[in-house]
Amino acid sequence: MSEHIKAVIRRNKARGRRCEVPGCYLPVQKIGRLCERHDGTEQRTGHHSGHSVRVKELAPYLKDASRYIKQHQHHPAIAEAIRRTAELVYGSRPRSVGQRHNATPHERIYGWLDRLEHAAVPAEELLSIVAAMFFYREDQPNAFRSDRHFRHQLVLRFLRKAPAPVAARWRSGEGGRRYDRITVATRDLLATKLENTIGLVSLRVAMVLHQARNPYSPEQNAAVRTPLPTSKETE
Repeated sequence: MSEHIKAVIRRNKARGRRCEVPGCYLPVQKIGRLCERHDGTEQRTGHHSGHSVRVKELAPYLKDASRYIKQHQHHPAIAEAIRRTAELVYGSRPRSVGQRHNATPHERIYGWLDRLEHAAVPAEELLSIVAAMFFYREDQPNAFRSDRHFRHQLVLRFLRKAPAPVAARWRSGEGGRRYDRITVATRDLLATKLENTIGLVSLRVAMVLHQARNPYSPEQNAAVRTPLPTSKETE
C-alpha cells in the first residue's frame, strides 16, 4: 500500500467518514456519502459503479426491437404503446420557455420533449429504444448495477435522440459553450413516466425477443408445464 493511501486512511479515520463504496478509502465529498469520484459517476450514470450505455452497445438489441415493432405495429398492444409515445412527445403539454439554470425537473422534461418534437423523431423509433433497453437488460442483467442505473440509462438513451442544447459558459473571463445535461431529477421523473405509459408493452416485447434469441429446449418447456405439488404435499 502506497504512502498516499496510508495517509488517506489515517485522515479518514480521524474524520470518521469515508466513501461508502467497498474498497474505497477516500473521504466523502462535502456532506454526501461518496467520494468525489464515485459521486460523479453516480450523478452521470445512476450508480456509483455504473457505466453509460453507448449507441454501439445497444445497437444489436435496437435492431431486433425496431424490426419487431415495425412488423407488428398494428397489434393492439403495440399500436397503443406507439400512440402513447406519440402523445408524450407530440401531444398537448406546457411548452418550454427556454433554458434556465434553475428550471424545475418538469420544465426540463418539457424542454427535452420539445427538442424531440422539433427533431421529428418517430414515435415508433422512440418506443423501439425503450424496448431495446428492456431487451438488453433481459439478455445481460449484469450490465446494470441496479434498477436506478437501468432507469437512468433508459432515459438518457431516450432523450439523446434529440440534440442537446448549447448554453453559454464563462470561466476565467473567457466565453465558451457547454451542452445542457440531463439532470438526475429529470431522469428519475421521466423514467417513472415512461415505465407507467409504455413500460409494460416494452417489457413484453423484450421477453418475446429474448425467448427467440435463447429458446428453451423441449425438456425445459415440459418441466415448466409439470404440475406443481399442492400446499399439503409440501407440509
